[in-house]
Amino acid sequence: MSIYTEIKDKILTENPTITDSALRTATGVLVNKTILSKNKINIWAGQRDVIMLRVFGKRIYLDKYGKPPAEAEGEKLKREHSSLEHGYGIKFVADTITASGEFKEVIYETRKMQMPTKTESGKDRKASNYIPDIICRTQNGREMYIEYETVKATQTYINQKLSKALSIVSDLYFVCPNAELSEKMAEQIKKWIQGRGAKTLYGFKVRVTSAKSLTNGNILKDNTWRYMFNPSKNGVEPTLNY
Repeated sequence: MSIYTEIKDKILTENPTITDSALRTATGVLVNKTILSKNKINIWAGQRDVIMLRVFGKRIYLDKYGKPPAEAEGEKLKREHSSLEHGYGIKFVADTITASGEFKEVIYETRKMQMPTKTESGKDRKASNYIPDIICRTQNGREMYIEYETVKATQTYINQKLSKALSIVSDLYFVCPNAELSEKMAEQIKKWIQGRGAKTLYGFKVRVTSAKSLTNGNILKDNTWRYMFNPSKNGVEPTLNY
């Protein structure tokens, strides 16, 4: 774990004599001495402090225990998902889904789970891989592929992601930090459908909603998702759930 509040809860539970203020002061000292790093991130679940060992801290650990420290959660998420904010945004969505109890398995460390596909590039078809942010598996073996999008990506990137997924899955799900970004995401999906041609997307459906809406509903049910695209039936416009 790398989130400060989670670290704090574990330490105070295991060591009741340590106070919250003493722990916070000690953490600040270690940060000032460049033993620990402290990164403040803003995600849909709120602001969080991410605490990790710096190079100096890792050297102290190595000298004391004779082996390097385990890779921190924050380091792993950054490696998997390119940034702390994106990685923790995904993790908190996955944690919310796990807490629903609807799935046998929820995986958010997916980089090694690449799925070969084909995407079109002019007249050529180039081999590529599709890697969803989250894979959910139900008790009966159904899989759901979920993308966490902060809608900072270009239209070209979203087009490529949707086109890759198209040859792998018949249902794709997008979760965004809030309702406003969900709306923007829906607009990008509409543009992709317009470019591809709605009638060419037979059987392919895309759903979009905000992360917080997942805490109030079952993601297996359509009414949890704010926007539902069924292009071959309804064209570029989504069905809206209020």
